[in-house]
Amino acid sequence: MGEVYSRLGCSTSRLADGSVEDRLQQLLRECGLPPPPPPPPARRRRRLLRAWLLAVAALRLISVAIALLHPASLARRVFAAAPEQLTPLGARVFGAWTATSCVLCGLC
Repeated sequence: MGEVYSRLGCSTSRLADGSVEDRLQQLLRECGLPPPPPPPPARRRRRLLRAWLLAVAALRLISVAIALLHPASLARRVFAAAPEQLTPLGARVFGAWTATSCVLCGLC
């Protein structure tokens, strides 16, 4: 590692004992690099995660509608490798399973 540090123009002295964060800050200072930006606030991350889960739930809801209303279309589009193997029961099971995951995404 000393070679990597010296190529960066950093001091190759041994880092003092301490937490990982402290050693990282010391290494960044020695290399003349700026500290990493702070992570986004937890509230914003939760809001983004919620929006993502709702978007995924909406897309899954489309799959549920296709599975229950148009199983032949589901066989052609999703199970394209062997559409003849998808039975009506298989389409309903796929729809029920996807509906369950859709509800779980919506509840999170």
